[in-house]
Amino acid sequence: MARRLAFELGQPEEALRVLDEAGDHPGLGVVRAEILLAQGRATEARNALDQTLSGASEIEPPALREAIELAARGALARIEATWGEEALAKGRREEALFALRRAAALDPAWPEPRARLDDLRPRRRR
Repeated sequence: MARRLAFELGQPEEALRVLDEAGDHPGLGVVRAEILLAQGRATEARNALDQTLSGASEIEPPALREAIELAARGALARIEATWGEEALAKGRREEALFALRRAAALDPAWPEPRARLDDLRPRRRR
């Protein structure tokens, strides 16, 4: 419901309110982080994911725990990529490369950080 409110109906603040009322299940922290990141609130999104991951070890069954951890790592990768692009826009190349490498490591299946790193790699002249 919160995802639909935020992304289909364009009501992210209402979606966050719904999540506040829903409790603190770790899986909801991933949804909260996605909404916050879409609003450009990457630091708050990171905090939500850190909280999610800190409580994930107690989730049963293990398959649910693994799914939540995988989703959290994917969201963390998007945050790192966002920070990398922001650093690059400010001329902080090394910081950008570091963030993009973290993004690639967090979600190896997501090709964008690796493609961006390839774009930033110096080219040899022939």
